[in-house]
Amino acid sequence: MSAPLVSVVVLTYNPSWPRLKPTLVSVLRQQNVSFELILSDDGSPDNLHHESQTLFQSHRFSSFLLLPSSENRGTVKNLLAALEKARGKYIYVLSPGDFFYDENTLSALSSFADEKSAALCFGESVSYYLAPGGGLVLPADRPLAPSRPALYNDPSLFRQKAAFFFLDYILGAAYFRRADTLRKYLHRIEPFVKYAEDTPSTLFALADGVPLYYFPAPVVFYDCGSGISSRRESRWSRVLAAEYRAAYDTLLHDYPGDRVLRCAWRYRYDKHESEPVWRQVLVDPAVVWAFYRRRRVPVRLNDASEENRRRLVDFLNDREVLP
Repeated sequence: MSAPLVSVVVLTYNPSWPRLKPTLVSVLRQQNVSFELILSDDGSPDNLHHESQTLFQSHRFSSFLLLPSSENRGTVKNLLAALEKARGKYIYVLSPGDFFYDENTLSALSSFADEKSAALCFGESVSYYLAPGGGLVLPADRPLAPSRPALYNDPSLFRQKAAFFFLDYILGAAYFRRADTLRKYLHRIEPFVKYAEDTPSTLFALADGVPLYYFPAPVVFYDCGSGISSRRESRWSRVLAAEYRAAYDTLLHDYPGDRVLRCAWRYRYDKHESEPVWRQVLVDPAVVWAFYRRRRVPVRLNDASEENRRRLVDFLNDREVLP
């Protein structure tokens, strides 16, 4: 059997079938591209693999792999376990509750990545959440992640780093990455990152000179009301903050001559809240100029259009999607 072009990895931990099933169906409906689906669980008492396998069989889909775990290892190790088995050139990672934007998403991203010879690229997301009463909400005031994606059209690695290192991060669910690149940088961060696999791995890739490519179209409906990065609890905020700090500290040690990194580390961890801009400029004027240049670019907000709302409602109400 020939290797698929894309390995879609769905990471789960204590999943619910009403959220996992639509995610799997959105993968199974992808067209005009060869792909496999890897369902990698992180030690759940009920990983829903039986239900998933039944769904795959009903679609006559055989290119799947179910990876259970007897223990909870965290997101990074869970993803690495899937990557050890993945055969695709490219990797797309989803979580339950996130859905591909349409049936041609993987095909379009694959063509884009091939055309650009891109190891790291990303598209746009459409954020949604379910209100307590069950209503579907597309928050119109939520910025995209990154909030100024057009900045990544700039081929200058210096300016890309100035955008990314100073907090304008990319949504993990919108990444499309080459498998060998993702493996390499997950292994780099594994010693000090347990959960935040996306941003730290990209920080190291950019530090090594791997550019980002922006695919200017929506690729995923993202459930912004769940997931580690969406939680407001102080515990998770502290965990993620500690992992980001460990990544920046390690980067500063490993790349002492990187001007953008040095300025970003100081901006995040070694400046006073009320410090005036001119004091920051003294550190490195070119880097600070590249950073503040972002503020002239308008922030992009979530596309809460009626068209997107109707698209998502129709998908979730599809008989095949309903649990």
